[in-house]
Amino acid sequence: MPAAIRRDAAEGDAVVRWRHQLSGAGHRAPVRVEGDRVIAGAKREDLPSGAVEVLSLRDGSQLWQAELQASIKGTPVTHHGHVIAVEVSGDVVSLDAETGTERWRIPSPDPLRLFAWANPVVADGILIVGDLSHVRALDADTGELR
Repeated sequence: MPAAIRRDAAEGDAVVRWRHQLSGAGHRAPVRVEGDRVIAGAKREDLPSGAVEVLSLRDGSQLWQAELQASIKGTPVTHHGHVIAVEVSGDVVSLDAETGTERWRIPSPDPLRLFAWANPVVADGILIVGDLSHVRALDADTGELR
């Protein structure tokens, strides 16, 4: 459950400013703070689904939630107005950063759909994603294999 915490300067004690219950568990991946937003992946171990949730850093209110086909076990990354997440199945999904609408989806090349737990990384417009058997370089804007 993401929570924004500040330290009380006079007393040195932590003060919780807000809390938000994710639609699923947060796994072990940290949330990503991007500007005034908090981006979190959610996993649902007992259901074939997951989600990406974007919250207001100021008050914790949910700005949007995108339902996905599988759990998210890594921290989503942002690039040029996209929020990009890797589902545990290895599929890569790009969501519009303002609305959560799916922009593109790239299926995993792994016929066994092995577990993808690694965080995606963007460098120089190249999205690096991996699972237990593949590492792929994709164009971060389009999802095309590079």
